[in-house]
Amino acid sequence: MSEVPSLAVSDWLIPDRNPPRLAVVPLQEIAKTPKNELADTVMKMLAVLHIEKQKCIKIRKFRYSELGSSARKIMNLIDGVGTKQTLTSLLIN
Repeated sequence: MSEVPSLAVSDWLIPDRNPPRLAVVPLQEIAKTPKNELADTVMKMLAVLHIEKQKCIKIRKFRYSELGSSARKIMNLIDGVGTKQTLTSLLIN
């Protein structure tokens, strides 16, 4: 949820089992790089950090569209149970 770009090293082994496994990174917004290109990838990301931060903000707005208002919306739903209000009207207010 932050403005810090994420980077996964695709060929590092994770020793949580025997034999160790490669990382599984299913999210497309996380940049992936092999270990031998890590330094170059980090330098490229830092060179355009303002663009990378904007990407993070765009992803956050998409994934967390109710950021800052979800508790109020949940309470509206709870308060509205048993009333004749529609689900849409409970979520809009």
